[in-house]
Formats: sequence, C-alpha cells, structure tokens
Amino acid sequence: MRDFGMTRLAENLMHNDTLTYLDLSCNRITRDGINELSKVLEKNTAIEVLDLGYNRLEDDGAIHIANALASLNTNLKTLVVTSNNIGSKGLCALADAMKTNTTLTNIYIWGNKLEEPAAIAFANLIDNGRLSKENTDVQAYVVDGATKLCELSHQISRHTYFAPSYGDDVPSWQPRGKNPRGSDVVVMKNLTVY
Repeated sequence: MRDFGMTRLAENLMHNDTLTYLDLSCNRITRDGINELSKVLEKNTAIEVLDLGYNRLEDDGAIHIANALASLNTNLKTLVVTSNNIGSKGLCALADAMKTNTTLTNIYIWGNKLEEPAAIAFANLIDNGRLSKENTDVQAYVVDGATKLCELSHQISRHTYFAPSYGDDVPSWQPRGKNPRGSDVVVMKNLTVY
C-alpha cells in the first residue's frame, strides 16, 4: 500500500469503533500517508495496537504520529515503527509524546537512525520508569561517554514455523524414535529460525 491507499483507509477508519489492531507493516507508506493516519489517531479511535514497521515514515512521519499521540489519543497502547529511517528528530518527538500520553506503554523503534539524542531520550524514559524494558526493543548503554542503544531480544523468536511430524498413522515401514511402533513423536513441532 502506498500513500493513496493509506488516505482511503484513513477515511474509512474515521468511523472505526471496533478495530483494535491495525497492521500496516511492510508497505510503502510515507509521511504523507501517515499524516492522514495521524488525523485518525487524533479522533481517538479504538485502535490499541498500530504496527507501522518497515515503511518510509522518516522524521516527518514520526512527528505527525507524535503530535497526534501527545495531544488527544488515549487508546493506543502499542506502537511499532521499526525500520522506518526515522532519525533523532522523529524519535525524540515520539519520546516526548510518551511523556504526556500515559496510555502508550509499548514502543518498538529498532532499525532506525538511533543517534545519541534519540538514545538519551529513550534512556531517560527507561530510567524514569515511564518505559519498561519489557515494553520496548532497545536498551541504553553508555560507551566511552556516549549514550548508545542496542536491541533487546527478550528471547522473541524472529520467525516461527510449524512443521508437521509423523504421528501414529505413519506406515509400518517408516522408522521413528526408540520405539518404531510407538507414539513417541509429537504431532506438531515448533521450529525456530534466527
């Protein structure tokens, strides 16, 4: 989806009172499309989780979102803006919005331009208790006198696939486990790829 599609979607979201999770990740939405979405957020819709990861928001798009969150929105709890080419100006605006918007508890920013001003802003949010380490994907460290952000994994699987394995209905010629005729194989296995 590009900005035109985002504009059409935003027009329809103005009347939303049921949609709580909006995943717009991996599109080509820029600051112009996000400007339209920020108008929706200002209307304080039912949206609680907004995933905008892997778009093209940049600083201006982040500032549009921050302005909407700082002033009127009291429903959004989670914001994902990973990998959007957002610099310090936009990230600092989002950090400032979190100071006034107490409903927003989760924010994910990794993959942007995490320069020192942004690192300091998010370090202050974490140090002041406004942002919990469990509710973000970054952690601040001081290295050689400069504040830096690193990614926190929280042991989250990046990609999880479910692959069927053989159960009891395997033909007798198919070997499996210690007891070839027994049922010592799980029907579904969780495979994690990092």
